[in-house]
Amino acid sequence: MIDKIFKLGHRQFGLANRRTLSHNSKLNVVFFGTDLFSLKILTGLNQLYKDHILDQINVVTSASRSKKSGKNQDLTNFRGNQIIDFCRQNQIKYFNWNDMKEEKSNEKLFEGFHVGIVASFGHLIPSNLILSFPYGIVNVHPSVLPKWRGAAPLIYSVLFDDKEVGVSLMKIMPKHFDIGPLIDQKSTPMPRNFTSFMLLDYLGNMGNQMIIDLFKNFNAKINNLKDQSNQNVCYAHKITSDMYFIDWTKSTVSQIDCQYRALHEIVY
Repeated sequence: MIDKIFKLGHRQFGLANRRTLSHNSKLNVVFFGTDLFSLKILTGLNQLYKDHILDQINVVTSASRSKKSGKNQDLTNFRGNQIIDFCRQNQIKYFNWNDMKEEKSNEKLFEGFHVGIVASFGHLIPSNLILSFPYGIVNVHPSVLPKWRGAAPLIYSVLFDDKEVGVSLMKIMPKHFDIGPLIDQKSTPMPRNFTSFMLLDYLGNMGNQMIIDLFKNFNAKINNLKDQSNQNVCYAHKITSDMYFIDWTKSTVSQIDCQYRALHEIVY
């Protein structure tokens, strides 16, 4: 059944999941996230809960509680730690992905939940879990898709000196990363001399506002899907140690500057 639905294609998948929320109904949301960008989005969801727009939030993360290690809070070593701290501080129920991912019936954990939100989760969510949500799962991705699909769009945007950056909200497709139809997309010029962490904060705030706007205008946005373009597709693969090497004989001053701003805060 799952494979049959997937073979319908992007547009048909969206139409098959088209639903309308009844007036005055509140949504139950499951959030999937693991790092500092995720925390920005979870903060927006928690505000929606406090404003009585959402009825319930559960969180799935893949990290242990944070360890206080001074000011060097890099994207890799702090992945997910602060998510659990935030959940504890705000009495939000959370699950560890490493404990639940092997469960064949993990979708039963979230019966009664309407939609999933993913931000920088880093794991492929199985089809049965995606399809268990009546409104599917929405990914908050910090790039102007289809540019920089993949694991590290923030870093690649700085590394390649992008002139435009942004955030995309898209429906997740079973078995694939970052190819689903778009719900919303915003772009802005890249601020001058930004590092990866500065861009994380900047686009995290943008994503926070976009997710708040989504739930305040849920029926209008969730069913208004647009296929991604097939042009200018490129991928932001996981960072490797080779990316830290500087070729002083071939690299320009500008390239070295971009490389430094993209990677010096990231402990590989």
